[in-house]
Amino acid sequence: MTEVYSLTENKSAYVIQDSIEGGYEVRHGICNADGTPKRYDSKSDMRKAAFEAGYFQGTDTPKVNHRIAEERAQQREGFKEQRHMVVRSR
Repeated sequence: MTEVYSLTENKSAYVIQDSIEGGYEVRHGICNADGTPKRYDSKSDMRKAAFEAGYFQGTDTPKVNHRIAEERAQQREGFKEQRHMVVRSR
């Protein structure tokens, strides 16, 4: 008789869970605003925090972060205004 052993009990081999057992502590990039490490308990929470900070995973399709897009547009406008001022003063 052949015995079959499972590496994980009561879990399907084809389901990837979103939760991170024990959590994951991030010390850079998407940590707390004061620089202290932040603990995440799910992959979706980490992905959301990364998106809000302007990061995305290499395998994800980049999505437009409207806050960052607005900041970059304001920077471009400020650069254009400075450039026009330099041209006028010559």
